[in-house]
Amino acid sequence: MLAQQHILAGLASVVGGLSAPYEKASHVHERPVVNWLWATGCHPFGPFSNTSQVSQLLKDVALRNTIYARVDSALHRIRETSEAVQAFAAEHLKTPLGEPVKGKKNKTSTELWLEKFYKKTTNLPEPFPHDLVDRLEKYLDSLEEQLVELSSLLYDHRLQEAHSNSSDILQSSIFTQQ
Repeated sequence: MLAQQHILAGLASVVGGLSAPYEKASHVHERPVVNWLWATGCHPFGPFSNTSQVSQLLKDVALRNTIYARVDSALHRIRETSEAVQAFAAEHLKTPLGEPVKGKKNKTSTELWLEKFYKKTTNLPEPFPHDLVDRLEKYLDSLEEQLVELSSLLYDHRLQEAHSNSSDILQSSIFTQQ
C-alpha cells in the first residue's frame, strides 16, 4: 500500500503536473521549500499522507493545469500568427500612394470625388487580396474572443467544458499558424 502511494504520487507529478501540497517554489531561497504542516491529509504525497488515491481537488488541479497549458500554447500561436499577418499587411498591402490599407472606410462624397480626381481607377485585380487578410484577422480575433469565453468557464469552475473548448482553440490555432 505504501509503495502504491509513491507510484501514484510520482505519476500525478509527472503526468498531471501536480506538486505535493507541502512543497512550493521559493524565489528568495532559489529552491523548493517544504512546509510539513500540509504534509498530512487525503493525498498520496509524502510520508504522512493517509490515502493511496488522488482526491477530486487534485484531479481538478491537474485538469486545470492541462487547460492552462493548452491556452498558453494557443495564445502564443495566435499572437505569432497575428504579428506575421500584420507584418505582411504592412509590407505588401498599400494603396498606390503608399498608405497602408486597413479595410473599407466610409468616405464623404467630397473625399470620394477628390480620390477619383487624383487616382486613376483600373479594372485590374489587386496584387494581394485585401479581403483575405481582413478575414484572417477577424478569424484570429474570434479565437481571442473564444479565449475570453474560456476564462469565464474557468471562473465558473466548469472544467469539462473548458477542457473541451481549450482543445478546440488549440487545434484551431495550430491550423491557422500553418
